[in-house]
Amino acid sequence: MQGAKHQINWEKCKNCGKCTEICPTVALEIKDRKFPVQKLFKEILKDKVFYINSGGGVTISGGEPLNQAEFVKAIFELCQKEEIHTALDTSGFCKTELLKLVIPYTDLFLFDLFDLKHMDDREHRRLTGVSNELIYSNLRLLAEMNKDIQIRVPLIPSYNDMNDNILATVEFISSLGITRIAFLPYNKMAVSKYTWVGKRYVLEDIKPQKLKDLDHIPRIAVEHGLEVQIGG
Repeated sequence: MQGAKHQINWEKCKNCGKCTEICPTVALEIKDRKFPVQKLFKEILKDKVFYINSGGGVTISGGEPLNQAEFVKAIFELCQKEEIHTALDTSGFCKTELLKLVIPYTDLFLFDLFDLKHMDDREHRRLTGVSNELIYSNLRLLAEMNKDIQIRVPLIPSYNDMNDNILATVEFISSLGITRIAFLPYNKMAVSKYTWVGKRYVLEDIKPQKLKDLDHIPRIAVEHGLEVQIGG
């Protein structure tokens, strides 16, 4: 403590959680919990009536959930046996064999967050540090299998919200026979999360778009036969 403020030496932090055990005001806490498959599924079953009555279901997201593909497969397999709808929120940046593990047990694929950041591979490498080819390859596989897919594209001002990139994105999606796309306006909800773990949020100077500035984007997508959603 320094005054009334916690000071954490992140260079020495091992994520062991011991600091939370001795924190006198419970100001520090570990947010995650570990669940074996059967224990988590029992929690899911408690809300089965709500899933059935609402038409909803279970969505697994992350991070990248396919880093734990065997776990996702096990949960979704149990859900489908109980006729609970399953959705996977994935970046698409994963080994194809891991994706194939969950395909039979996934009703809806949400390609979200780090999925289609930029259509140009060089720009994608510059912005994210990796190529977009694996993402596109996995997406093509799902499209060829006629899986239910919704594309969700985060719109980062001056990074990927330019008309030429939007046009290239919707043309690519349309060519795969995918019909649904959601554009997600930029927000700063992640800033506090970076602060919690002692990291600098590199986009902190970027201002979120105003919705009126995005009016042209749905029109571009609709012209290519896509069902469009802004946000959510």
